[in-house]
Amino acid sequence: MSRSVSFALLVLAGIIPSISACTCLFHNPQQIFCKDDFAGAFRIEDNGTVIDGIRVYEVDMLAMYRTVPIKNLDTEKLYAPTEIGAGCGVILNPDAYYVVSGYYYQKPGQLTQMGTSTCSLTTYFPNNPVPTYLPPDCDTTEVEIKSDRLVIS
Repeated sequence: MSRSVSFALLVLAGIIPSISACTCLFHNPQQIFCKDDFAGAFRIEDNGTVIDGIRVYEVDMLAMYRTVPIKNLDTEKLYAPTEIGAGCGVILNPDAYYVVSGYYYQKPGQLTQMGTSTCSLTTYFPNNPVPTYLPPDCDTTEVEIKSDRLVIS
């Protein structure tokens, strides 16, 4: 009987981590870039403030490489889960440059938020990437691909 109990515990130990693990749909950087709601170049200005399990970074948006149509966008903040691993959290370094992609979150009565996670791009650059970064081409005829648009602030 103890063998069957040990086996059951072993099986459960293998299942539980996979249930709570962060699972990303796309793994190719071009797919991630093209399927997220936005992709842009940012300078991270601080360590972020944690509010309800979300780290809110103050950012300077240097360029928006692609986006879906959106109104009332908060371009001064970037939101990321705090829990690394299962929670898909990311840590961005202050005073650093990143090309980041992610999704928009709309809450009634608030500006539209930009969110990112380990399932999105968070590519570090030692210097401002705007002069040198070449974004991938996206086939916007695919239903899942968002429209391309370049907006430099």
